[in-house]
Amino acid sequence: MGSGKLAVVANTVAASYVDLNGCGSGHTFVAVKTNANITDDIKVHMNSSGSVSVMSDAMRTGRLCSHVAGSGSVEINTLSQFFAGEIESQVTGSGTLQVVGQGTTERHHITITGSGTLNASISATSSDVYITGSGCANLNDLHGVSSKVAGSGSIQRLTLVRLDPPYDVMALPVPAPTSVAEWTSPGNWLKKAIFG
Repeated sequence: MGSGKLAVVANTVAASYVDLNGCGSGHTFVAVKTNANITDDIKVHMNSSGSVSVMSDAMRTGRLCSHVAGSGSVEINTLSQFFAGEIESQVTGSGTLQVVGQGTTERHHITITGSGTLNASISATSSDVYITGSGCANLNDLHGVSSKVAGSGSIQRLTLVRLDPPYDVMALPVPAPTSVAEWTSPGNWLKKAIFG
């Protein structure tokens, strides 16, 4: 809370639950040199204009929940190995959420309300994307994606420009037609969002 800076560095982390909250314009940085093994949930929240960054060589968790509200940012970066049974990513406002690394998840739930941006390079067996507004979801894998967009929001293909942390990403427009389920014209997207 406030405008300060906090850095936490650990060799390894093992826990059942982790909850990181950022509030204000400050910056929180958590680095795990080897493995972060969280059996249940990892929750990362940023509620203002600051940032929360989590970097680990390897990360394994039951569920990763990340939420950005405001103009702030949350970054989850893994270098070698990532697995989560489920990922929930939510951006409300104009902030940025980044879940980048080499890894997989069974299911990725994505909600963007406003003009925010999500970058995700984690391969998901299935993904649900809901965008209200002008936000953008940048995904490296568009297979198994179902989407509902109300507004001028978009889904683009994510490309990693730098393959290790700190990651640089580039989003490329997806040409139509694509493999995205329910990917049609913006007018039909809006109709689906309203009427189902």
